[in-house]
Amino acid sequence: MENMVKPKERVPADIEEDKTAFIIYNEDKSWFLLRAETMDEAIAQAKSKGREPRYVVEEKLSTRVR
Repeated sequence: MENMVKPKERVPADIEEDKTAFIIYNEDKSWFLLRAETMDEAIAQAKSKGREPRYVVEEKLSTRVR
């Protein structure tokens, strides 16, 4: 069976690479990606944007499937 996982893509230079990317899953089953220094900061950013975070996952701990 061929490998279904793609190598991690490079982050464009204009994005803050020193911050961690977090995937935020909301109560309404939608999700979005944001960058923050800590998980607590990511949650605070999501709440300040009117979101209701249910799960927060560091992007580097996730697996991208196509």
